[in-house]
Amino acid sequence: MLSAGADLAQGFSDASTAKANAKLSIFEAKSAIMAGEDKAAAIRREGERFQGTTRAAQAASGVDLSSGTAADVGRESAINIEKDALLAGFSGRQQAAAKYYEARLHKRQAKSAVLNASLKSTSTILGSAEKALTMGAGGG
Repeated sequence: MLSAGADLAQGFSDASTAKANAKLSIFEAKSAIMAGEDKAAAIRREGERFQGTTRAAQAASGVDLSSGTAADVGRESAINIEKDALLAGFSGRQQAAAKYYEARLHKRQAKSAVLNASLKSTSTILGSAEKALTMGAGGG
């Protein structure tokens, strides 16, 4: 009978660990999203600095920035900067999705640990009862 109690205690301990791991995975998911957003913002800031420096150099050289090749290069550069920023944000969200999935798995593990412990302890109790009945009936 003591082993039935130990089985339950182990199951609840395993469930508690799984729940803690789920919370950690959720925290990591949120951190991944924030890191992706921070990286995207940094890419945009650096891109703006780069474009500003490029425009200043072109203007100092007497290049017309409103049309022609200089305008085309500026637009293409802005598009590439935004693509890079979007990719950084997407990467963070992808990592977060994996961590949220991991959290769901941990939550399922917690439920399974309690269920398995309950079943194991019930089996132990029934086995002990059967043994006691068998012994009491002169079978031992």
